[in-house]
Amino acid sequence: MRTPSFLILSLLPLTLIAQPAALEIKGVFGECIPVYASTSSNLQLYKLPDLRSDQIDIPYWERWRIPAPKSEGLTRILEIGALRVTTPDANMSCSVAPTTGSAVLIQGEIVEYLYYHSEGFGEIRVRGGQCQAEVAESLGHFELVRPPYVQIWFKVFFEDGSSPGWLLHDGTQMRVVDVRC
Repeated sequence: MRTPSFLILSLLPLTLIAQPAALEIKGVFGECIPVYASTSSNLQLYKLPDLRSDQIDIPYWERWRIPAPKSEGLTRILEIGALRVTTPDANMSCSVAPTTGSAVLIQGEIVEYLYYHSEGFGEIRVRGGQCQAEVAESLGHFELVRPPYVQIWFKVFFEDGSSPGWLLHDGTQMRVVDVRC
């Protein structure tokens, strides 16, 4: 029996083979590296990173650790969300500057909510720029209008390099058993 291990591939744009995504980002977000373990005696995989593709079950021991380095993940944003600015976030930083106007937020404006990072921070789009801001509602900078629809996928590989398919990280087949910072 082949023993599976989990790795992520740098692939051709997945929009060529999978359901359309509004945005694809390589990597798993957060400051610390979670260590995952299987929650069942098998893993349900997909042939493609697409819930509509064919499925396959592979045997995998419950509680076996699943390596998932942050840099080797794939995050697919299928639908971009929206946030309403309640109090502009003075600590917001933009990796991509706005193309029209400044990065200063205006109370009441709607910005695109791309994805949540961790510890209250998330990625937003402001006038064409991409910025990191404190998106947690409890911090008082934004009101959630519509959450983004985000999927994180891992490509599964056997030790011989072959791949039976893709694992969707949705919390049903794996759980965090350790965190390394």
